[in-house]
Amino acid sequence: MKKNSLFLIVALLTTLFSCNSDEKVNSNGFIRIGVVTNTSVITKAEEDVEIKSIRLVISNITENSSDKDWSKEYNFAPNESIGDIELAPGKYKLVAIASNGSETLNGFNPVYRGETTAEVIAGETRSAQLECKLTTVKVSVEYDQNLKDTYQTEYKTVVGGVTFSSDEEGRAGYITPGDLSVDFMFKNNAGSWQTISLEKIAEAKAREYYKIKISMKSMEGGEGESSEGAANVTIQVGEENPKDIEIGIELPKVIVTTLSAENVEYASATLKGSYFSPSDIAPKNPEFKYRVKGLENWSSITATVMGATNEYTASVTLEPGTTYEYSFMGKGNVLELTTKDFYTTLEEKVVGMDVAYVYGILNKETTDAKVFEYQLASESENSIWKSVNATKNGEGKYEAIFPDLEKGKEYRYRFSKSKTIQTLTTCSSITVQSVTAGADYAKIKWDIESPVNLSDTDQIIVSYKYKKEGNIWGEAQVLTLTMQENGNKIILAGLEQGGTYYVDDETKLFTTLKNANFDTWSSKKVGFISKKTLWFANETTDYVFWATGNEGVTSAIESNTYPIAGRDGMGQHAAKMESASALGVFAAGNLYVGRFDFNLMDIANKKEFPKFGQTFGARPTGLKGWYQYTSKNISDSEKDKCEIYVKLFTGERYNANTMTSKTYIAEGGFNSDADISSWTSFEFDIKYNDTITMPTMISIVATSSINGGDFVGAVGSALCIDDFELIYDYTKPPYTN
Repeated sequence: MKKNSLFLIVALLTTLFSCNSDEKVNSNGFIRIGVVTNTSVITKAEEDVEIKSIRLVISNITENSSDKDWSKEYNFAPNESIGDIELAPGKYKLVAIASNGSETLNGFNPVYRGETTAEVIAGETRSAQLECKLTTVKVSVEYDQNLKDTYQTEYKTVVGGVTFSSDEEGRAGYITPGDLSVDFMFKNNAGSWQTISLEKIAEAKAREYYKIKISMKSMEGGEGESSEGAANVTIQVGEENPKDIEIGIELPKVIVTTLSAENVEYASATLKGSYFSPSDIAPKNPEFKYRVKGLENWSSITATVMGATNEYTASVTLEPGTTYEYSFMGKGNVLELTTKDFYTTLEEKVVGMDVAYVYGILNKETTDAKVFEYQLASESENSIWKSVNATKNGEGKYEAIFPDLEKGKEYRYRFSKSKTIQTLTTCSSITVQSVTAGADYAKIKWDIESPVNLSDTDQIIVSYKYKKEGNIWGEAQVLTLTMQENGNKIILAGLEQGGTYYVDDETKLFTTLKNANFDTWSSKKVGFISKKTLWFANETTDYVFWATGNEGVTSAIESNTYPIAGRDGMGQHAAKMESASALGVFAAGNLYVGRFDFNLMDIANKKEFPKFGQTFGARPTGLKGWYQYTSKNISDSEKDKCEIYVKLFTGERYNANTMTSKTYIAEGGFNSDADISSWTSFEFDIKYNDTITMPTMISIVATSSINGGDFVGAVGSALCIDDFELIYDYTKPPYTN
C-alpha cells in the first residue's frame, strides 16, 4: 500500500509561551496531527495519483462545552507543516480531505477522506493520525476494436453520471457509491443521440474499481449476412481479485452481406456486397477479400459504392478456370465463384477394366490441339501425363479413349489445358454373372467389382461373346451400360425360341423359353351341336410345348384357359386360367409345359390326361414373371390357392398319379391365396437336388387351383400370367458347389 504521508509535527518550545500566564499555559492543550493519504482501491495502490491539497477540519464535539470557538479549518499542501495546534480541553472530531484540487464527487478527480476523534487535555500535547481513503467508486471505460469499427460516428458511455467520450478511453473516473448504471450512446446520421441503457448492473461501493469494457458480439443474422447486434459489459472489481460480469445488450445491427458475383468471365469478375449501418454512415475503407480456393493468403481490393445504394462492387482480374472464395469487408459470408474455362473436363465418363471413355467441352475456340491427358492418381501431378487426341462427337462434345489402363486403379485426367481435373477408377474385374432368358431374348448381368462404390447411373464398359449350340463363337462385342441397366437390359435379341446358347464360355449355357410372353395362341372350333373355341398357347393347335386342359372342358363349356390383353400394354397377350365346372366336374384352369392326352372313352382315368414335361437341356436357377389372382372360397374356412412351379428331370413325362414318385433334379415354386388385382412380379429359386446330372425335361405349371389335379378347388378362382423368364445364375448351384 502506497501512502503519501504528512506529519504535522511542531516541537513544543516552552520559551515561546513564557510570555503567557501560567494559567493560560496550564488551561489549554495541544494536538499534533499526522495525515496519511491511502490512494489504493480495495487492495491495489494507484501509482499515478497526485495529491495537491489537504483540508483539515477540527470540530469541538464536547458535550455542554462553551469553547465552541475552538473549531478550526486548515488548508495546506502535502509537504507543508502547520505545527502543533492549541485547543481547549475536550473531545474533537478531526476530518482530513485530500484531493488534487477539486472535491467534486462525480468526475475525474479522486477525493480521499479520513476521520477520527481525539481528546485534548490541559497542559499536554497529544498526537492523532488520520488515514485518508477514497470515498468514491473508481471506473474506467474501454471500447473493443469491433465496436469502434462498427460505430464509426461519435459515441460515448455514461457511467454513474460521469461521461466517457470515445477519446477518454481508459481514463479513470470517480462516481458516488450506489447503484451502478451504464448508458452506451451513439450519434446517428441525423445528429441525434441514441441510447441503450443498463440499470443497476452492480451495487458499487467506495474504493471498488470497475473496469467496463464494451465490445460487440455477433447476433445470428439472415443467410449470407454478418451482423453485429449486442454489447458485452465486462466489469472487473479490483485488480488483484477481479470479478467478471457479462451483460448482453441489444444494439442496432450492422449487416454485411456478400452477394453473388456478376460478369464472371474467363479472366475477370465483378464482386458484390452490401453494408447496412445503424448510423447510416458508409464504412471506412470498404474492400473485398478474395483468394484461390484452398490457398491460405487473401488478396484485397477497394470496393466502390453503387450510387445512392448500400451495394458495393469491385472488378478483379482472375485466372481462367479457377475457383475463388471472396467476402465483403471480411465479415460477410464467404462465397465462391469459378471463372470460365476455355476447356471443361466433364465428370461424365465410362469405365471398364482396362479402358475408359472421357468427355469434355470446348467453351471458346482456340487453335491449340484438342487432347485429353491422364496419369495414375498415385503419381505426382508434376509427373508426366499421357495424352490422346480428342474428337468431336455428334453431341458437340469432345471425347477420347484411354487404352491399356491398369485394372482397379484411380486415374486423374483433364481436357487440354482445363483447370478442372476429374478422376476415374477402372474396374477390378467384370464377368458374366447371370442370364435371364425370355422367349427370344436374353438379359445379361455382369458381376462388376470396383475399388469404389458404383451408383445406378455410373456407366460401365462390358464385353461379351455368344454362340448358338453347335455354332462357332461370334466376335466379341463391346457395350456401354449403366449399373441400373445391368441385368435389366436386353442384350441378345432375336434368339431362337427354345434355342440353347453359350455366353463367354462353354460353362455358361442357357435355353430360351418358348412363348414365355404368351403372345402366341392358336384355336379351333370343336363340338357337334354348340361350337366351342379350343385355345392352344402354341403356334399350332397342338401340344408342341405348352398345354392346357381346355380339350377336356370344351365338350360342355368354353375354354377356361385363354388369351387376354398383355400386362399394362407390354406385348400382345397374357394368359388367363379360370377354375370352372363342366358337366358337374370341377376343372381347374391351367397352363403347363407338356401334353394333354384327352380320351373321352377313358374318362375314369382323367387324372392321367395331363402329361407334364417337354424336352429341355439346360439348368436354370430361377423363374420370374408377372401375375394376378382372384381367390374364391372352397369352404367357409378355406380359400383357394394359385400355384406356379418348375420341375427339371430326366426320363418320361409324369402325370398326377406319378408326380410324387418321380425323382427330380431340381424344383421350385410358390403358391398364394392372396387376391392380387394389379399385375405383380414374382420370382423364385429353383433348388437343385442333383448338381451333376444334366436334365433332359422341364415342366412349368401354372394353375388357378392348387389341388386341381385332384379336381378340388373353388369355381371362379382365376389366375393371369405374363412374361415368364428363366434365370441362369452362374454363381449359384449347380454352377458352384
